[in-house]
Amino acid sequence: MRRLTNWGVVLLVTFSAACSEEPVGPPPPPFAIAISVAVHSAALNSESGEYECRYTFTARATGGTTGTYANWQSGEGQWRYPAGGSSTFFLDNLDLVDYFGSNRISTGATQTAPRIASYSGEFDLSYTFRASMPDSTLSSTSVFVDCY
Repeated sequence: MRRLTNWGVVLLVTFSAACSEEPVGPPPPPFAIAISVAVHSAALNSESGEYECRYTFTARATGGTTGTYANWQSGEGQWRYPAGGSSTFFLDNLDLVDYFGSNRISTGATQTAPRIASYSGEFDLSYTFRASMPDSTLSSTSVFVDCY
């Protein structure tokens, strides 16, 4: 009888330990940032005489776990002219806070950046946005703004 009782205790302890574990699901997808642009208008401004382009960037962070985020890092942009040539400008961290309203983007967040650019002639723009990711890598996303 004693032997039976010991087995009963072992089975009860094993069953209790197995039932107290939390269920394990699949890991979340990796954290990622997608940036898109929508051009709202691109036309000659009759008052200023300059070609004006109105557009909005949308940044979306997905994947990772709750509380996961990336920090915006410096990037650059480039004016591109149809007759040839280009000029580069730099985006520092303060520019990106001005654009997106924060120095970071968290999983599940959507940030928008409405912009207006103008120049004496037709142009396009190219931007490269960078962010330091949760795994310490640097992510880089290029976006083309079709203004003419």
